[in-house]
Amino acid sequence: TATTEIYTLSLHDALPIWLQMRAVQATDCTGAYRFRDYLTARLAGTACALGAVTAVAWLMPWRRDTVLAVLAVACAKAVESFSDVLYGLFQLRDRLDLIARAMAIRAVGGLVALVLSMAVFHSVAAAVAAMAAVWLAALLIHERPIALRLEGGRRVAPRWRSVAATCRRLAVLCLPLAFVLLLLSASTSLPRVMLERHGGDQALGVFSAVATMSGAIGLIYSALGQTALPRLARMFASDREQFRAAMGRMMLFAAVVGAAVLVGAWF
Repeated sequence: TATTEIYTLSLHDALPIWLQMRAVQATDCTGAYRFRDYLTARLAGTACALGAVTAVAWLMPWRRDTVLAVLAVACAKAVESFSDVLYGLFQLRDRLDLIARAMAIRAVGGLVALVLSMAVFHSVAAAVAAMAAVWLAALLIHERPIALRLEGGRRVAPRWRSVAATCRRLAVLCLPLAFVLLLLSASTSLPRVMLERHGGDQALGVFSAVATMSGAIGLIYSALGQTALPRLARMFASDREQFRAAMGRMMLFAAVVGAAVLVGAWF
């Protein structure tokens, strides 16, 4: 249900939301932080989030199958958060091709595992757990070796001795982005919860169908924005006029896309 969805997604995002630092990582053209600093902060935040999700899942009056499904989704999101740190490194080096290839492997492999597990076990929890296992395999076998190669073979293990100081500095740095992300997450989840409660499943289905179009267009815009992010950071550091011109073009494109989404939703 939508209520279960908002508990799962919001709880996973609530604690480590300030660790949504891929944008900061991808624009760190001055090298203020090393890759393992981001990895340390992400590991600490994800561990806290998993603990919170587990605690709430067992305290809520849910059925056993629902609890297992929520925990499986949380584990999948945890694996995804580690991949996101590696993607930030790829993006900083302007290797969007590596991100595309890694995401394609993870998406296709996860989908196959999800479908086959659902067909064999007839369990949502088992299917999501299988998808998470494939994502973890892709992280360890495909994505991590690439990160090691980009880092010149240097050790990418987290620095646990400085974990508190690192997390504190990154938390302060990422807090404004985290607040914006929290609002965006709420704008996606809260309408579904309200519609399910007051309008029923039919209204929720209609809304979800319309919102799917917006999400599909948003993926295109997000991909373009992610591609431009490191270059915008370099422009900001070296040529402010070029930066303002590029930002103006991107904002105009966003306005056109937004207007198209509104027209499509109306029809």
